[in-house]
Amino acid sequence: MKPIAFSYAVTCYVRYAVEATVPPEVVAEAKKPVSFGLVMTMPFEDYSASKDAYDAQLIAELSSAVTIPQELVHIKFSEAGRGGVVFGISFYMEPRCLQNLGNEVELLSFGINTKEGCNLVAPVEYMNELQVQLSDSKSALFYRSDLDLLLKVGGRMVPSIICFMILLQLRFNHYNGLESKPCLNATSSQNARKLRQLCSSKPTMTCDGIWAQNLDIYCKHFVFVMDVWHLGFLAFICLAECVVGVSDSKTPEYFELYFDQALDHFDASSRQSWPERYLLQNASWDGRMKGLPEGCKGPILLYAGNEGSIEDFWDGNGFMIDVLAPRWGGLLVFPEQRFYGRSLPCGNASLEPDCLRYLSTAQVLEDYVELVRVLRAELPGAANCPVIAFGGSYGGTLAALLRATRPAVFAGALAASSELGYYDLKSWAGHGVDGFAFEDVVLQTFSQQPDGSHDCIAAITDAQDSIKSWLHGANGENPGRLSALSTAFGVCAANALGSAEDRAALFTYALEGLPQQDYPYAIGPLPGHPVRAVCQQLVHARAFGEKTEGIAGFEGMPSLVKAAAAVTRLAMGFANSSSCIPEQGPGGPGNTPGDGPGPDAWGWQSCTEALHSFSARGLRNYTFDYQTSEALCAKIWNHTAVLDTGLIASRFGGFDLADGSSGVQRIIWSHGTLDPWHGWFRKMKEPPSVSQIYHILMRDAAHHLDLKTPNLSDPPDVTRARAREMAIIEGWILEAGQASIDEHFLI
Repeated sequence: MKPIAFSYAVTCYVRYAVEATVPPEVVAEAKKPVSFGLVMTMPFEDYSASKDAYDAQLIAELSSAVTIPQELVHIKFSEAGRGGVVFGISFYMEPRCLQNLGNEVELLSFGINTKEGCNLVAPVEYMNELQVQLSDSKSALFYRSDLDLLLKVGGRMVPSIICFMILLQLRFNHYNGLESKPCLNATSSQNARKLRQLCSSKPTMTCDGIWAQNLDIYCKHFVFVMDVWHLGFLAFICLAECVVGVSDSKTPEYFELYFDQALDHFDASSRQSWPERYLLQNASWDGRMKGLPEGCKGPILLYAGNEGSIEDFWDGNGFMIDVLAPRWGGLLVFPEQRFYGRSLPCGNASLEPDCLRYLSTAQVLEDYVELVRVLRAELPGAANCPVIAFGGSYGGTLAALLRATRPAVFAGALAASSELGYYDLKSWAGHGVDGFAFEDVVLQTFSQQPDGSHDCIAAITDAQDSIKSWLHGANGENPGRLSALSTAFGVCAANALGSAEDRAALFTYALEGLPQQDYPYAIGPLPGHPVRAVCQQLVHARAFGEKTEGIAGFEGMPSLVKAAAAVTRLAMGFANSSSCIPEQGPGGPGNTPGDGPGPDAWGWQSCTEALHSFSARGLRNYTFDYQTSEALCAKIWNHTAVLDTGLIASRFGGFDLADGSSGVQRIIWSHGTLDPWHGWFRKMKEPPSVSQIYHILMRDAAHHLDLKTPNLSDPPDVTRARAREMAIIEGWILEAGQASIDEHFLI
């Protein structure tokens, strides 16, 4: 019999993504098996000729390496795969069975005999064991994904963790993210050999469904998960480390294409069309995912373009581009929403009311359905391919509505930071939502900053008062000081600061828009944690600032006013720019939070179906008034825009799509707690499990952070969210392809 050459670039699969809490109905349930895939680099025909002998040898080696009885190792199936034989193997384990790996490494509590007590345990017993080990100062059970319990314990850990018999070491710091060291020498010669082989060959690896190609330090972030039952703590380790191990190589280029799109999908007699732009990338579309329908090379991953140029959304969707498409061999399709970017149905006349009447959510949805239909029909390899809709913000709403309205076309949807519930005003009261839901999250995000959170709100209020008091003397507004203030803020005209009644309006407006951009790392001109940066600057100016003296034009200007000007430019993206800040239009400073009516395409949508009926308190006082907004829209659009704040919910659905009561299935609703757009979602009840509607709330996350490229600075909840999203969507794709989920998840 030929010797076996094992490739330990393995696939560890996790079947279900569940919450960290233990449902009462499963407390008595035995632990589910750990499962993973192993690739054996030998021709399948050689293996199949001596299958029993090879199986026995494989089980013996695995049993010895992981130090468990052979009877607990089960080969579920074997089949030909890329580069060799693919196995599905199950281990039945409990924590104390995992302590020794290789010959010398102790993984859990030190000094416990791993050859005794390897029985299946109930979840409640496992949790008791976990608590005991966490309270043991000598315990090494410090997993990356045990974050919730670890933060309660506090401290910093140096765990030994593995990517299937490959020993690595990571240093976890829950304030600064995950710092890692390159591959270390293993403690046994066998593992050292495997480690060197893995690191030197730079293989493509999968871990919990993540393809991590072109690894840099190679192996530094990989973990093999030894628990499938309690996924909230352990089963996301694999994904968490694999994702951040992706190299910094450039995202593959896309094709910029145009599609002949109908101008009016609801007028059968109309033959007018226009060129809609979309981005397409097929770099990973190579048939690597098995179990799909005949003629399908891979799933179609469609981002539902929303209000902006489509390149902006491409740049902000690394999860789709760098993680999911390579993992599944997906075809990426990013259509641009009509009336934005270069997708202008009437060219230079696209903002004329006669043309804008073709701008509606209903028309946009049909655009994307039609594009998918044509791609499936005309693109070789796309026939019958499952399509998953993705979107962030209004794009998340579009993604959810694509699934809701066309379930035969879209197999599922990820609606990240959707604002759909805000458009379902009639259901607000029943879901604990009021007009302050948006602004209350803004206030909460500013109030919860470290190092003097209450001081931040006080500093903001004092800055507003300082702007007003410094501008006004006994005879009203001082023209010279208004000019100086305009210069300090860098506005194009004094009115950009706000009306004469409130020249602090621009400052407040800039702060209101900042929490949704409170990402943990720098993006564009914004630093990481920009809310914290703004608070620190204002609090410092309030505590230690003095009036500026001897500077021409700024004599006597309080430093808190200067700080307000600086943070305004920072928050609005002008900090390092020589450009002036223009007027924000009628829907800008002093009006509805979250923007509203205006003379552009989104202003039209606000004046027809997407008006934000928000009020404000805390940073400012503002009461939404429907008649005032209606009059403003009439003025802007010369009475051509017909306002209907309930149109989207009445036509497509609202809260019922998110709580599972509509009957629509397969939608993931994800939100971040820092993001004001999740205000409508804060008191949502979990939908029934049979609904296949999933809620994911990410602590310390801003606007659709889960769609962005994985980053070491990501909050742990975001890493776990991506893991869960990927597991759920992969199940949808395989179900749509009529494949066996059990086969692909190897359980």
